[in-house]
Amino acid sequence: MTTAIRPARSPRSTTTLRRTVLHTLCGLCGFLMAFGLSHLLLTEITRPSGYVFFGTLAVASPLVGLLAARFAPSFAPALRRLAFGAACCVVAIPAVYLARFAPTEAQQTVRNLIGLPFLALALAEPGLLRRGVRRSNAKV
Repeated sequence: MTTAIRPARSPRSTTTLRRTVLHTLCGLCGFLMAFGLSHLLLTEITRPSGYVFFGTLAVASPLVGLLAARFAPSFAPALRRLAFGAACCVVAIPAVYLARFAPTEAQQTVRNLIGLPFLALALAEPGLLRRGVRRSNAKV
């Protein structure tokens, strides 16, 4: 019987991975919170199940985000990621409204494609963005 030898992980890499995952979860929760609130406030919901879905999304997301921030190695940066995710969604709203200029049958697809980069930005690690800016400035 052979046992697989696993490489030892340093405590720092484990902490970094945990921080990254929890901060990404906070960004997603912030985005979903603003998404739920914006749908409750800005769209015409035709069925009660829509109110239940978007209301649950608007209320449960910040609770999950705060719980994730609580377990993150540092609370303040995780809370900033929650706010950053919400800001990404709020900034996406005017851009998504540009989809009304698309043909009627393509509007939903255009909305999704316009909103997708904002969701990706909410999930991205800010350090990746900063490193990319530094690298491009260094080449100049």
